[in-house]
Amino acid sequence: MPRKPMTPEKAIQNGCMHYLALRGFLVWRANSGGMKAQSANGRQRYVQFNSIGKGMSDICAVKGGRFYAIEVKREDGKTTWHQEQFLAHVREVGGVGIVVRSVEDLEAQLAEATHV
Repeated sequence: MPRKPMTPEKAIQNGCMHYLALRGFLVWRANSGGMKAQSANGRQRYVQFNSIGKGMSDICAVKGGRFYAIEVKREDGKTTWHQEQFLAHVREVGGVGIVVRSVEDLEAQLAEATHV
């Protein structure tokens, strides 16, 4: 029997963001990474897209004064050490830091973490 194709991570992210917005969360995509750019003097430099650095979660959300960091992975995806450290720090300061692989997974983990 052929394997079912995996859902692209971007599609899972979009579904999760839509789910959160429909449930009253303030939600945004936290772009991370960076690129090489040429400065005015012609030198190459690296421009980082966020101020937190490596490990920032894919989706950030707030509801009821609580911060949610949501790392989205495909079925076979693995979190990096930096991502695990970021999620652990969010939990340490009272937020919810989770890794999800589908909208259904998000729904279940949110129900477990808090009443939404």
